Amino acid sequence: MVELLPAWCFNCRRFISRPCRSPSQYLCSTCYGKLPFIDGPTCTHCGLEHGSGSCSNSWAKDIESFHGIFYYQDPIHAWIVNLKYSAGLFAGRILRGFVNTWFTENTAAIRSLDAVLPVPIHPLRLRQRGFNQTALLLKSQRVLPLKTGLLKKQRFTSQQAGLTGLQRRDNIKGSFTATPSLHSKNVLLFDDVCTTGQTLGEICSCLKKVGVGQIHILTLSRSM
Repeated sequence: MVELLPAWCFNCRRFISRPCRSPSQYLCSTCYGKLPFIDGPTCTHCGLEHGSGSCSNSWAKDIESFHGIFYYQDPIHAWIVNLKYSAGLFAGRILRGFVNTWFTENTAAIRSLDAVLPVPIHPLRLRQRGFNQTALLLKSQRVLPLKTGLLKKQRFTSQQAGLTGLQRRDNIKGSFTATPSLHSKNVLLFDDVCTTGQTLGEICSCLKKVGVGQIHILTLSRSM
C-alpha cells in the first residue's frame, strides 16, 4: 500500500523520514515540536493571559467561553498571511488539519451547540481574495453544522492590521448583520486571528441583537 505522505516538511523543506514523522503529515517532528500551541491557562472570556479573576475587556462581555489553538507567532503567523494574501492553499490545508483536530478533541464539549459561524468577509473582499479563509479552515470538520450565510459583513472596511485598538473598534463598528433565524441558538464563532478582539466583540453585539443565546469563541491564533 502506498502511503500518502509528503516527502518534504512544509516548514524546513527537509525530507520526512519515518523516525521524523509527526501528528501532521506535512511537518517533520522537529518543526511540529516548535509550533506555538497555547498550552497555559487563559481567560475564558477574552483568551488573554491576564491572570485576573475577572475579565475587564468590555468587548468580551457576551462571550461564554474563549478557545485559542496557537499564539499568533511564526510559523503560524506566516502561514496565515500566506493563506490570506497569497492564496497559499497548501498552508491552508495544514492549518485546517489543526482546526479539525481541535474539533475532534472537543467534540463532547461542543456537540450541544447549534452551529459554527465563520467570521464573514465583505463580498468585495471575497471577490478579491476568491475565498473566505475562516470558512475554508472549517470546511472539513463534521462536528457542528457550518453556517456561512447567517452572519454577513455588510459594510466594506479597511484592513484591521496596523490599526490601534480604538481605530479597529471605530473601523469595524456597525459592519456586521445577522439573520433573525439565529434567535435562541447557541453558536461557536470562529476566526483565524484575534488581536485586540474588536472584531469579535462587534460580531457578538450583532448576534445578541438578534437574540442569540450562548456565544463561544474559537480562534486559530491569539495575540498575547
